[in-house]
Amino acid sequence: MSRLAPRQLAFEVASLVETLWLVVLPAGRRRASARVTSLAHLPLASGLLGFAEVATGILVGLFLYLRFMHAFSDMAATNFFEQSQSDAGVEFNQRLAFNLSGAIGAVSFLVTPQAWLCIYLVVEGVVRMVTWLAGQSAVGCLAVYPVLGLAEHGLRRRRARQRAAAFGPAVPDRLEENPSAAGEWALRVTAAAEKPWRAVDTIRIGDALYELASMKEAHVDGRLRLCYELRRWPSNRLVRSIVDYEPPRCKSVPPVQPRG
Repeated sequence: MSRLAPRQLAFEVASLVETLWLVVLPAGRRRASARVTSLAHLPLASGLLGFAEVATGILVGLFLYLRFMHAFSDMAATNFFEQSQSDAGVEFNQRLAFNLSGAIGAVSFLVTPQAWLCIYLVVEGVVRMVTWLAGQSAVGCLAVYPVLGLAEHGLRRRRARQRAAAFGPAVPDRLEENPSAAGEWALRVTAAAEKPWRAVDTIRIGDALYELASMKEAHVDGRLRLCYELRRWPSNRLVRSIVDYEPPRCKSVPPVQPRG
C-alpha cells in the first residue's frame, strides 16, 4: 500500500493539472486532448476556476486601483497648489477640477490595460460560476481562442511550406496508360500539385471520359508526387459534373510506384 501511495499522488496531481488545462480549452478540443483524467468533473473545475478568477480580478483590481488613484491624487494636488491664482474664476475652476479628480481618476483607470484584464477576469469568472450552477457545464477561456487560432494558422502555413518543398518546382504532369484492359485503372496522372478532382466528377480528357478511382502519394526522382488513377466512365452512368483536363503535349511515362 505504501508503494502505491506515491504513484496515486502523482496521478492525482497530473489529473488536477490536466483538468485545469482542459477547462480553458474550447469544448470541441477537450475530449481529444484528455489523456489522464476523465471529463466528468470538468464542470466543478470550471466553477472553481471561475471563483478564483473573480477573486483574483477583484483583489488585483482593487490593489491596482488604489495605487493608480494614489498617484493620480498626488499629481492633482500638486498641480492645484502650484498653479493656484488669485483670480476667483480660475481658482473656482481649479477647485472644481480638484474635487472631481476622484471621478476623473476612476474613469482614467478604467481605460488602462490592467483594468481591462481585471474586468475580463471578473466577467469570465461570473460566467463560469453561473454556467456551472445552472447547467453543470464547463466554459472555455475566451483568451485561448485567438491564441489557438494563431497557433493553428502558423502550423498550417508551416505544413504547407514543408509540403511545397517536398513537391519541388512545378513540372508538367506525367501520364501513364495501363496496358491491361482489365486493370483497376486506365490512366494514371502523376502531378506535382493537387487536382480539384472529386469522386463524383467526370474528368474529360479529349473525347474520353474518366472517373477518379484512387489518389496516392508517390516519390518520383526524390520528389513527392500525387498519383491520380482514373478509370473509364461507365457508359450507362449519368454524367453530373464535367471537369476538363488538358494533358501536357509531351508525355513521359516512367513506371511509378505509389506508396500506401
